[in-house]
Amino acid sequence: MTASNFPVCFAETEKWEGWHVFSDNPRDPGGKTYSGVTQRAYDGYRLGKGLPQQDVRDMSDAECEDIYCTQYWLPARGPDLPSGLDLCQYDECVNSGPVEATKLLQRALRVHDDGVFGLETLGALHVAVACGKVPDLIKGVCAARLSFWRTLKIWIYFGRGWTARDRGIEAKALAMYEASR
Repeated sequence: MTASNFPVCFAETEKWEGWHVFSDNPRDPGGKTYSGVTQRAYDGYRLGKGLPQQDVRDMSDAECEDIYCTQYWLPARGPDLPSGLDLCQYDECVNSGPVEATKLLQRALRVHDDGVFGLETLGALHVAVACGKVPDLIKGVCAARLSFWRTLKIWIYFGRGWTARDRGIEAKALAMYEASR
């Protein structure tokens, strides 16, 4: 639908994930993270590349970007989405995983929310785009993800930051969409 917005979306999400920030918050089920990449994800990435495991804090910028592209941007179907909606979908994919991100998009599209971005989802997306509904989708996805996050046990610890993130992503996504028109 658009030229790849991955660099823009990556930069925006990293503002919220913490570029070059290490965290090991005992309340975060992700455990040790660096630039938003968990140790488990980094271990899997290096294993898949035939490389020895190492501490996530030793991850290179190139590895980080490759992980975000291959594990989140592509599963989020970023290249298939209009500008702005790609950011929402990608950011949610980073935060909650590809299946949950796709379910939220499917709910906004009012199609079966099975978490599989298949032909039904793609078809509904094309109809919504043709009808000029992208801003409504952006708002719908952001509202749905905030509602989803509120159901999580760790909302009490991370809710304020997640709310700010959701508002920031929505504002940036709407601006991206308007700029692409």
